[in-house]
Amino acid sequence: MQTIDLAPTLLEYFGLDRPADMQGIPLNSGTTRRAGLFGIHGGHVNVTDGRYVYMRAPASAANEPLHEHTLMPTHMRGRFSPAELANIELAEPFAFTKGVRTIRVAGRTFVDAHHFGTLLFDLETDPEQRAPLVDDAAELRMAGLLVELMRAGDAPAGQFERLGLPVTGAVTEEHLLVRAQLDRAERSAQPLPRPEDYPEGRLSLRTPVKALIADPVAVEVLRRHVPGIVDSELLQMLGATPLIDVAAMAGGLLPPPRLRAIAEELAEL
Repeated sequence: MQTIDLAPTLLEYFGLDRPADMQGIPLNSGTTRRAGLFGIHGGHVNVTDGRYVYMRAPASAANEPLHEHTLMPTHMRGRFSPAELANIELAEPFAFTKGVRTIRVAGRTFVDAHHFGTLLFDLETDPEQRAPLVDDAAELRMAGLLVELMRAGDAPAGQFERLGLPVTGAVTEEHLLVRAQLDRAERSAQPLPRPEDYPEGRLSLRTPVKALIADPVAVEVLRRHVPGIVDSELLQMLGATPLIDVAAMAGGLLPPPRLRAIAEELAEL
């Protein structure tokens, strides 16, 4: 199942018709899909068929092109800034926007998916997804499923370019990334920084992100060193998470020197 299945499930339960352009499958319909699509904005785009999990990272460290499409230019904690809207464009309608064009602006993320590389896991032999595997045949099939679902969801062309996948046509061996990015996967599996290796005070890397954002001075420290985290859509999931754990997820965007700079500034507050 996918999150998009919730709306049609509720409509069917209450005996209401589904709009013709609504995606998703009612959970009690008995219909199953070959694969499910999931991911995070600006990060990995993933697909699973129940046996394998394929996590597609950006093809390059630039992680571009990355755009946000919206009809309501707001973040979780405020409106888009004038700087974000300076180069605003109108995108052509998507299949699900009922003929309405969306606002397109440059996207941002503090999750460095390229740092971790493209990953493939076999849930049958590795249910905890601890040992990425290199299997060109399995990757080719899973990448094909990923592209199929992205096209069905009317993903913008820039998303295919960001991931190094074809907008049209078949996925071929030249599009595979697991083997090419294997060194990244291995480096990212190295031990994470320990909180005790950094200075501590009233506030530290152990402090939950929501507590740092609530402090009028600490929030500016975050704003300088981790642009985007203060009003990120991820706050609803990350709010109670210590900053040191967020750093583990952010990968290359929060390397040890930057973490130390943050810790030193927080320790002085």
